[in-house]
Amino acid sequence: MAKQILDLTGQWQFKEYPTAARRMRDLNGSNWLNCTIPNSIFTNLIDAGNIDRFDINANPENYTWVSDKPWVYRKLFDVPEELRKADKLELVCDGLDTIASVWLNEKLLGRTDNMFIQHRFGITKRVRAVSNSLIIKFDPVVPHAKKLMERYTPFSESLFTNPYRAYVRKAQYQFGWDWCPPFPGCGIWRPLRLEATAKARISNLHIRTIHCDEKNADVRIAVDLDRMARQKFQCNLD
Repeated sequence: MAKQILDLTGQWQFKEYPTAARRMRDLNGSNWLNCTIPNSIFTNLIDAGNIDRFDINANPENYTWVSDKPWVYRKLFDVPEELRKADKLELVCDGLDTIASVWLNEKLLGRTDNMFIQHRFGITKRVRAVSNSLIIKFDPVVPHAKKLMERYTPFSESLFTNPYRAYVRKAQYQFGWDWCPPFPGCGIWRPLRLEATAKARISNLHIRTIHCDEKNADVRIAVDLDRMARQKFQCNLD
C-alpha cells in the first residue's frame, strides 16, 4: 500500500478573475501576480505590493472590495513517471476557503463550499508528464451565503451581525467579530498535493474503547479501505 506524494504548495500565481472570461484561454495575460501558498487573498495582495499592511490595519473599511471580487489562482507543474504509473492518483486539497471551482488541464474536477474539510479529486487519467495546469477560482462568499439564507429561514440582524454567515461552512469570525473587521476573503489556506497510491489506501480509521480496567482494554477498530487491487491485505497496528 505504498503512497507517493508531490507537494503543490509554494510558488503560485493569482489575479482578480475577469468576469468576462468564458474560456480558459481568456485567463491568459500578463497581469498574474506571484504568491506563496498556503495563504489568504489579503496576505497575497500585501506581499504583491497591492495592499499596504499598515493602511489595512488603520483603515479596514477601505478594503472590503477584496471580498467582493472573484479571484483565481494557478500553478504549472510536472508529474514524475512513478506517480503517473500509480493505480490511483488524486489531487488532495486540505483547505479551500471557501466557494471554489477546481480545474486541471482545462477540465473541471469539482466545486467546494466548505473550508474546514479535505477535498479529494481523482485525476488518474487526467495528468500529463509536463506542464499540467491547475486552476482554482474563488467566488465571493457573501452573495452565496445570502442566497442560501433567502432560500431557507432568514435570521434577524438583531440576533447577531451578518446573519447570512450561518449558512456557509467558513470561519465565522471572518464576517466580523469584536476583535476583527469583516474580511471574509478567500484563499488556499492549507496545503495541497498529489497523492499516488498503489493497490490500496486506508481512507478512514475509527478506534473505540468498548471496556477497560486497570489491566485490560476491549478496543474496536473499524477501517475504511480504498482498494484498487483485488487481493487480500494485512494491516499491522503498533
